[in-house]
Amino acid sequence: MPALEIEHSPLTICLERLHQTAGPPARPEKIAALAAMLHSDQSTLQSCSQLILQDLGLTLRLLRIANSPLFNPGGKTITSVTHASALLGMDALAQVVDTVPRQNPPHPARELAVLCQLTAVMARTLMGRLEPRYSEEAFVCGLFRNMGELTYALELPGDYQQVLAGSQGRIGGLRESCQLQSHFDFDELSAGLLRHWGLHGAPALAANSTPEALSPQSGNPEAQIALAASLAHIITSVYFRGDPSERGKSMGPCWGPLAKRYHMGETHMEGFCRSSLDSIAGTLARMGLTAERLRLREWMPAPEAAESLASVPAALPEQTNVSGLLQSAIDTGIDRAAWLPFADPAISLGASAGSGWPGEGPAELPQLIHPRKPPFLLAFGQRQDVWIDLNRDNRFRATPLALTLQPQAFFLLPVCDDRKVRGCLYFDWAFKRDFSPETLLPALSALRDHMATNIPAR
Repeated sequence: MPALEIEHSPLTICLERLHQTAGPPARPEKIAALAAMLHSDQSTLQSCSQLILQDLGLTLRLLRIANSPLFNPGGKTITSVTHASALLGMDALAQVVDTVPRQNPPHPARELAVLCQLTAVMARTLMGRLEPRYSEEAFVCGLFRNMGELTYALELPGDYQQVLAGSQGRIGGLRESCQLQSHFDFDELSAGLLRHWGLHGAPALAANSTPEALSPQSGNPEAQIALAASLAHIITSVYFRGDPSERGKSMGPCWGPLAKRYHMGETHMEGFCRSSLDSIAGTLARMGLTAERLRLREWMPAPEAAESLASVPAALPEQTNVSGLLQSAIDTGIDRAAWLPFADPAISLGASAGSGWPGEGPAELPQLIHPRKPPFLLAFGQRQDVWIDLNRDNRFRATPLALTLQPQAFFLLPVCDDRKVRGCLYFDWAFKRDFSPETLLPALSALRDHMATNIPAR
């Protein structure tokens, strides 16, 4: 009996690619300062812990070791650096210094690492208002809250640049772009990485839970800590990443629930958050930065350019036959295109255009599709546009078609007749020219919708 083939989700595939990473590196100057402190007779575990908390890479490496089965056989997650330092002792801290990766990360990962530190400061301030004894745990959760995006930017910089390009200059657009291109978001990636590194509990809960879901859990300390980190992430992201004109719109709905949670009036809550941001300004100053020099907004396309692009309607092709429609896609910048109507259970090729098809031409395409793993059924039953990156999706990469064509990435757009999917438009895009999903997708979507009304059902 043949073994069952397990299909992994895009999130699982990405986690498998990233699980060997050591995480963000430590800054060399912090490593040097900690090494000097460990060699001093006057240093204490408490002073070492406070220095470690100033660096994301050091904190992550220390807590990963402290939560390993060797040091933490009970399995209760350790989120306090002070606790972890006491558990390991000075000798083990010295080994951490010797083994932790150290470098100054490139842009924009450097700015994301700074944002993590600022989120941690804000989370500690918010937690101090409710329960000061959990302030350090809230700081750590805030530090790790955006670990998924930071690790993604460090390890997959090309993919991350595509996500940035698809954001259309909006913070909310960043999440939508990641979901469109990767089929998961950075919060899910954060939670998955933290659990893999042994940081269950409050850190993973903060990464993948909304404030609305956490607020009712007032009796749960982990939920309180996670809530502070989640709120801190929202506030710092809006302030440091969003356009100033977006701040009121983004934060306005938050003031009421925040005020209720923190037992103060809405106007007082706004003032409390402003004072928290003032404390972050001090943190920036110690890093030699200012809010203007933290250039996170520069890495996203200008909103004006994105709006002007969205305001231009995609021109519909004059030809209404399949080959003419596909040729118009080639003119748009796609290398190859094909119309694949569904026939249960097989898939047939209707027409194709572009260069680079296999030996016998496009007629060979149906035979190259694996009968047990039809890749185009990934879109079956869906109305929305689907973006698939072959670097992440092994289901298509293993088919004879993929081995023959050796494509790098493609669009897969379902063509629907009411609720029934009649077929898919396949567009292979080999990155030979500087085209991006946000410029191509409107035109291809218009083409798909035009086909749905002009091609008779089969």
